[in-house]
Amino acid sequence: MTAPRHVFYISDRTGLTAENIGEALLNQFGRIEFKRHTYPFIDTPEKARTVVEIVNRNALEKRFAPDCLRQRRQ
Repeated sequence: MTAPRHVFYISDRTGLTAENIGEALLNQFGRIEFKRHTYPFIDTPEKARTVVEIVNRNALEKRFAPDCLRQRRQ
């Protein structure tokens, strides 16, 4: 069995919308195991830099480039 792919839900609010959209997307890949990480209330540059460091560190350790989906506010 392969190692799980790490998924990061990052939001400037609760993260519920990001999780819901993300789960709908991940359900399309039934045979892949995912480990989910949610980071809500990332609403300052400092918090964003911290999460970027976490994602980048994970990418280096797991040897997977991160894929990013962005929800744009209207």
